[in-house]
Amino acid sequence: MRKSSQDIMDPDEAPYVVNMHQSDALELVKSGAMLLILGMPANSSFGLNTQEEGFAMAARNLEYDRQLAPYDLDRHKIWQSLTNFISPTVIEKIEPVDGDISVMAEASLVQHAPKTVAEKRLFEQLRKNTDLQGPEEPLKVDKENDSRISSSISNSTKGQAESKSSGRCFYTHLPHLIKKAGMSASELTAMNIDKSQALESILQKDFDGQEELLLGELQFCFIAFLMGQSLEAFGQWKGIVSLLLRCEDAPLRMRTTFFSKFLGVIYWQLKQSLQPEKKGPNDYLILMDDGWLADDNFFRLLLKDFLNMLKDATPVNGELLRQVKRLRKLFETTLGWIFDMDSIVGEEEDEYAPVIVYDEDSAMRESTYA
Repeated sequence: MRKSSQDIMDPDEAPYVVNMHQSDALELVKSGAMLLILGMPANSSFGLNTQEEGFAMAARNLEYDRQLAPYDLDRHKIWQSLTNFISPTVIEKIEPVDGDISVMAEASLVQHAPKTVAEKRLFEQLRKNTDLQGPEEPLKVDKENDSRISSSISNSTKGQAESKSSGRCFYTHLPHLIKKAGMSASELTAMNIDKSQALESILQKDFDGQEELLLGELQFCFIAFLMGQSLEAFGQWKGIVSLLLRCEDAPLRMRTTFFSKFLGVIYWQLKQSLQPEKKGPNDYLILMDDGWLADDNFFRLLLKDFLNMLKDATPVNGELLRQVKRLRKLFETTLGWIFDMDSIVGEEEDEYAPVIVYDEDSAMRESTYA
């Protein structure tokens, strides 16, 4: 069998030559890496060619353009505004053991009485899904976790993974009632009215002081409920919102920037939840919960108290005030909620007050979790 000249390599002739100064070569030996190919015959040559490199090269050469469709950048901006604080750390902390959120794992929640229209719909859907699934593989949910869900409180750690059902998320525990030894009844009452100390404790204990991780969990819950129909996520979302809107000292002193970001997160979530219907300009589709139309809606009551707190605490941080007014305007134009904010600094009719521009694209420029 004849061999071409390409198959025969002169042992004295290297396939290539590297010209490098001796000091540079020594530096590469110290700081670089070596690849050892054991058992390779002398005077052989080889190359690295992976499938990924081939696809990457084809993409750079525009070889796939005929089969590609343009990405919807407008929807991508919306997605960014809803997930800009969801980091890999947030997902790793919350996601179920197998990585899949399953509403079937929440089927045991049907024994608790639903409180809202949205919860009733989800309970009914869970019942139907359970009937379709059949009794072949019953779901196991421990009683401790059930009691927490019934009060919209969830608490889990990765170490408890084996004792919990597959498909359940590991949300942060939110204390319903704060107790501290040695405090008087009046002090305990004040601590439970203003949740600032509870918030600070949660941030330090569960998030190592990284407040944006809590915002990431808030966004995670919203997505899990709106897209995954997870009732557990909805309960945790309500719990976080209730905790933050019941803080008085934190938004004015300790965590002003954090609360500005929080109100921005809520604004974009509710803006996507209150979608205009085709029936008319004043008709809106409530994607999260029809209870938003009720006068005793939990968010309306909490926001009203939050605004009243700001009235008595002027002056208010400018960015915090901008986010509050933008949120108020959203509710006025969609649900007709009217909040009296005349006594808050920055009244529009004051010619010397700072001008506040309601730029809806501003959330795209807000800090994104690195």
